[in-house]
Amino acid sequence: MCDEETGSVAGAGHLRRAGLIDPGAVAMLTAEPSGGSIGNAARGAVTLRVDVRGREAHVGQADRGVNAFQHMLHIARPVEEYAAEMAARHTRFPIAAGDAPGSMVVLGGSAGSGANFNIVPGSAWFTLDGRYNPEEDLEREVDRLTALVHDAAAVIGADASVEVAQLQRPASTDATHPAATALGRVVHEVEGTPPPVEMCAGILETRWYSQLGIPAFGYGPGRLEVSHGPAEYVEEAALHRCAAVYARYAREMLG
Repeated sequence: MCDEETGSVAGAGHLRRAGLIDPGAVAMLTAEPSGGSIGNAARGAVTLRVDVRGREAHVGQADRGVNAFQHMLHIARPVEEYAAEMAARHTRFPIAAGDAPGSMVVLGGSAGSGANFNIVPGSAWFTLDGRYNPEEDLEREVDRLTALVHDAAAVIGADASVEVAQLQRPASTDATHPAATALGRVVHEVEGTPPPVEMCAGILETRWYSQLGIPAFGYGPGRLEVSHGPAEYVEEAALHRCAAVYARYAREMLG
């Protein structure tokens, strides 16, 4: 989809809102590079932007300003503790070796402050981006984070606000679902070995379909660890084998 990496609002999200996804579909596959595994689950995503407002003043009269950057640092500390807490909350879904089982939260992926080096910063901002395991309630986590920011701001009298830039729910299909076992059987036939069935560490287009009760999976050629980067590649032979999987799976599911 055209905007799969940025929330799928104009792609699969539009199809969902427009009623163009048939809830009676027997299965859905997205060609995510899965390294030979079947992704039957994926994390949800929450992206927040925190804005902090202060008052500008020249460095020579810094005592007349309110330093939004310093306030931002204070507000970010409890969010750091929150990120550590979420990393310790492990999913029950199998996940690839080497992938962290906890929900991942990145603090300050984007950030900014001030107008110039000799001015007390009158504004500051930072982002918070999380990939949450399917067990988590995303609305609850947004509420928790918003409360953390406002409570920390209140302690020092800071002026802060929280904007929800993205909320994408997780996806999951039971590994024992007939559509899942059929896909595993077909992959085994083509590749010669049974594929692991695992949760994807990121978000997948499958969420729009699984929310409608459609069994949905990520399976495609290529390795996720080299995807979306300058050294990305896919072996031609893997493309041919994957095409064979898709054709056989369609025949199996459509009878």
